[in-house]
Amino acid sequence: MTGEEVAGFRNQDFWHPDTPMYFDDDLAFFRAFGNGKLRKGSNAGLVGALLNPFSAVYKTYGKTSDAIKENADLVGEGKIMGGLFVISKNGVEYAHKEKHYGTVAPVDEVLAAVESAAKGLRGE
Repeated sequence: MTGEEVAGFRNQDFWHPDTPMYFDDDLAFFRAFGNGKLRKGSNAGLVGALLNPFSAVYKTYGKTSDAIKENADLVGEGKIMGGLFVISKNGVEYAHKEKHYGTVAPVDEVLAAVESAAKGLRGE
C-alpha cells in the first residue's frame, strides 16, 4: 500500500486521523482464515456478486452514499476473502470467515462474543 493510498483511506470519512492504523504487509490476518493460505474468490464470483440483486455486495453497494462511491477506487487486491475475529485474553472468542464477497458476521453473534470477552477482562 502506498502513502497516497493510505492518505486517501485515512480521512474523516473512513478513518479518523487520531486513530492508530496497523498494516499487515505479510497478510497474516487473512492467512489465518485460510490455515496459512490466502483465500481468494474468483473474478466470476466478484462480477456475479456485483450483478446479483440478492447478494450482500449488491445490497451494500446500493446503500452506499454517492459521495463515497465517487471517492472509491479499485486499487489493490479485491479478491482476498477476510473475516472477523473477536479475541480475548483466553484466545479466540469468535471467528467469522467471509464465505462470499460481502458477507458479514451476524451482529448479535459479534456482540455476544464481545460481551463474553469483556466479562473476562472484568473478571466476571
